[in-house]
Amino acid sequence: ARYQSKENLEKAKKEHGITYGEWVNDKVAYYHDYSKDGKNAVDQEHGTHVSGNAPSEMKEPYRLEGAMPEAQLLLMRVEIVNGLADYARNYAQAIRDAVNLGAKVINMSFGNAALAY
Repeated sequence: ARYQSKENLEKAKKEHGITYGEWVNDKVAYYHDYSKDGKNAVDQEHGTHVSGNAPSEMKEPYRLEGAMPEAQLLLMRVEIVNGLADYARNYAQAIRDAVNLGAKVINMSFGNAALAY
């Protein structure tokens, strides 16, 4: 689904009983951190980098274009905070929400940041 506005996203969330997460802008239509308070954005992690490549676009004169410049992102962050059971439950919920919000592709990044090695 392509969300044209915050109102479109809110309507879809309501239809599926999703009471959390927020509109960011026309490229990042949804963001939620399933592990903490919902707003723990981290901008330099591996998953952020990988997912940002596909929808990238830049107007003339620079001409940067990703594989899908018209795509929107539904960013759903999950990390281990309270043990593996919560981790698995949070991942499952994030996948359900992605499907309910109309995701056509789900990119999942597991592991540690490269700087840890």
